[in-house]
Amino acid sequence: MKKYQILILLFSFLFLPNFVFAIGQMTEPIIIENALRGEEIHQEVIAVNSDKQPIAVKFSAEGQIKDWIKFFLPADLENQLATVTIPAQGTLNVTAVFNVPSDILNGEYLGAISVSSVPGENIASEESSASVLQKIDRAVTIIVGGEEEIDLMNTSVIPNEYDFNAGEPLIIRIIYDNQGNVSMAPQIRLKIKKDEKNVYDIIYPYPEEEKTVNPNSQYEINPITVQTADWAEGKYSAQLEFLHNNQVLLEKKFRFSISPEQNLFSAAVSKIYFNDYFSLILLACLLLLIIAWQVRKNIKIRKELKKSA
Repeated sequence: MKKYQILILLFSFLFLPNFVFAIGQMTEPIIIENALRGEEIHQEVIAVNSDKQPIAVKFSAEGQIKDWIKFFLPADLENQLATVTIPAQGTLNVTAVFNVPSDILNGEYLGAISVSSVPGENIASEESSASVLQKIDRAVTIIVGGEEEIDLMNTSVIPNEYDFNAGEPLIIRIIYDNQGNVSMAPQIRLKIKKDEKNVYDIIYPYPEEEKTVNPNSQYEINPITVQTADWAEGKYSAQLEFLHNNQVLLEKKFRFSISPEQNLFSAAVSKIYFNDYFSLILLACLLLLIIAWQVRKNIKIRKELKKSA
């Protein structure tokens, strides 16, 4: 069947005008079903040269699978191909090695395998179309399946404060903890209510500039900042939904309150009490030690005065 397709390609080149590409490849799409994470898959790629001169070409991949594929000669699977020459009016067999990422999500991944001429390396004549940069694509579809474990249960949600002054922003730290077997980039839907009425409801896409959360690892993204300048004083409840393919993977909730603006002294005391109570305890212990030392010193002075009297 493959020999038949190659003959059709060569035969068709003979009757096409000179401006038609001199290089070609089988255009039948490559479809790989039920690929498994971490699997290595070999596919044969056949390139054709209809020109009367040898042509230097290179192989490459595009689309979602561009980083999955490397190209080799069938007799040498150790050394990756850079450029290779197709004989005049001949064919070249190449092995495309697909390495499915070990942490990829299940789904359909699209791309293409390309064969293109290398400018400056072709042996061309005035009648040859090989002097023109040429590129021929072959569509690739890879459907990844297998058991998919998604576990973000230990993800942490940490607000900057639970009680803050009117006008201060609500800042929420998100530390992902991925205990599954696939990399994740979940969206976050943040809903905030006051007296059972929605005051805030926004979906935050996973930041494009952030790397995905790899399996068995933790990763903190940039915090979510919510401006509360025009919000009323009182108690609020916040709910965060972590979404993947429009499905809720995890929910986290917390409560916070907005208080009237305080003067500088009371605000400082409040922050020490609520946010740095450990330092306050240390300060109290230090004061007790100073008092005990002073009392002991006074007793010692009194004893010395009595002896001298």
